[in-house]
Formats: sequence, C-alpha cells, structure tokens
Amino acid sequence: AVVLNACYSVFAAEELSEFVECVVGMGNKIDNDSAREFALAFYESLAFGRDYATAFRFGYKAIDLNHMPDSDQPIAFLPGMKTSDASIARQTSSISGRKQRSELPKSTSLESVKNEQVVSVKLWYGTNRKPNDTLRLDLGFSNDRDDKINFGTCEVAVPRRRAVGSLGSWAWYRWLTWNDDRVKLDWKSLVKYEPISFWKSLQQSVKSLEDGKKHAVVFIHGFNVSFKDAALRTAQLAVDLPLPGPATFFSWPSRGYMLGYAADEATIRYTEKYLIEFLTNFVQQSGAERIHLIAHSMGNRGLLDAMDKVIAALKCEKPFDQVILAAPDVDLGEFGQKAEIYARAAKQTTLY
Repeated sequence: AVVLNACYSVFAAEELSEFVECVVGMGNKIDNDSAREFALAFYESLAFGRDYATAFRFGYKAIDLNHMPDSDQPIAFLPGMKTSDASIARQTSSISGRKQRSELPKSTSLESVKNEQVVSVKLWYGTNRKPNDTLRLDLGFSNDRDDKINFGTCEVAVPRRRAVGSLGSWAWYRWLTWNDDRVKLDWKSLVKYEPISFWKSLQQSVKSLEDGKKHAVVFIHGFNVSFKDAALRTAQLAVDLPLPGPATFFSWPSRGYMLGYAADEATIRYTEKYLIEFLTNFVQQSGAERIHLIAHSMGNRGLLDAMDKVIAALKCEKPFDQVILAAPDVDLGEFGQKAEIYARAAKQTTLY
C-alpha cells in the first residue's frame, strides 16, 4: 500500500495503481492536520488486521470525527476497481465545494456548542513553563521552568459520546465502535496574553454571566502531567461537573514522565511563588463572585504551601468557595500541621 499525503497527488496515485495493490492520493488541497490524522488512522487500522477498504474508511472518518476539514480529499485506488464508490462520491463533492478551516465552528465558551458531536471548551491558563518556541505558540509549552507566568487561552474539543470522567477510550475500543471519543487540544487555538489583557479577557467572560452564576474554577494538576494533559483534564472537568463560568488551569513544569518524580518534588516548591501570584490576582481581578479550586496529586503540595501567603496578601478570610483536594500527594504529618489554613481560605474544603 502507498499513501500520498501531498496536495493534488491523486494523479500520481492513479498511475501507481497500475503497479501497486492499494494506493491513496489527495484529490485537491488538504490541511496538514487532516493528512496526518488520515495516515494515523489508516496505518493503525492495517496494524489491527483490517483490509485496505476498511482502513481507508477509518482514515477519512477520523478526519470527520476530529472535526477537521478535507475528509473528501483522500481518493483510494483499490484492487479490482479504479476507485472505490466512496472515493468517487467524495471526489465529486470536492469539485462542488469543500469545507475550509475558516468555516468550522469555533466556540468561545462552554455554553457555545456549535455541532452535534463535540463541545468546544475555551480555557484560560497560567503557566510557569517555558514555551517550546516563543514565535510558535502552537508548538505548546515545554517541561522546563520559566521565571515568569505565561498567560493565555486555548480550546479543547470534548466529544459528547464519551464516558463521564474519561479522556477517551482505549484504541481497540475506538476501532471496534468506530467512535473516536478522545478529548483533544487544538494547538492552533493557543493565544498568548499580556497579564493586563488576560485579566480583562477573564473579566469579560465572567461579566457576561447572569447574576448568581458568576463562578470560576481553577485546576492545579499533579505529578507526571504535561501542559496538554492539564488542558484536557480541565476541559473534561468543566463539561462533566458541569462548572458555571470560565474554567482555568495553572500548569507548573512537571517533567511529564513517571521517573521524573524527584524533579517534580523540587519543581512544585519552585512554583510556589508563581502560584501565589496567580491565585492572588485571580481573586482580585477575575470578577468572579465564587471561585472554586481543584488540586490533584502533587499539585496539593503547591496549594498547601501557597494558601497561607495568598490569604495574607488578600487580607481577607474565605476568598474561595469550594476547595477540592483530590488524592493529595502530601505528607500526613505536614498536612496535619498546615490544614487549618483551609478553614480560613474557603467556605468548604473536601478531601478525596
């Protein structure tokens, strides 16, 4: 089998089909992300023992399931036929007009649901990770420490057909059901803000809510978590709880792998200064009437150490509403010494 991912490669594919059992080419222009998604699904399907025709169907359906353009562009030349009937149909539709990325739905909040299969969630983030490339934000953030907080927003697609609490099914189940239910971060949606612009953007989102519903939530992730994983989990929580108001996460530079535990222990201590700054400004500048915190795993160490200083900086009692301590990776004795701070910091604290 030969797959030609380049634009307008259908003509070369047709020539190759005289000598190769299965050839796939692209009938017109194709988006880079769509081409990669097609190839991934096509080759994975072959690896699971599917025939060429089934693998081809998985390929172009993967583009649709990920809400990308160009599912009509892959054209297959299969054994016993010049093109498959499905390919001819898609080739015809590409002449009459194909989807463009600019036409795809793009929501600005959890309330903006633009299609039947996916909820697009806008998230606000603060991180003391260094960007992989200062000129290419779509390349995301690294696991290295920065000496400042980087602010921004991003969008995550959360499929409706997905188990509550899940970020997606195992690969074998997706192939059996033909349902790609993975939660996915749109890297191209990442936007960087200067601090003043970030807080103004967050204020506008809160301001648009009805009185009594001006809530906001901040998620602080734990050990062995990348920036991407933090974004996915925040979006999943926002959809499944569901949380009123803007969903925000603070991503500290965890190494993102199991053997990085010792490094993460040091990094969460290093992050305390930035977490104090972020939470203090969140209370003062978000405009939210009720602010909820969710800390998971080692993120609880940062929150526990930071909370006392946040209260001192704000000079007020109970600035937070609900605080959720999920599977906190904190020494029992240390927690016993410091936990009383939560009684002064929040209306209610729940430990799981």
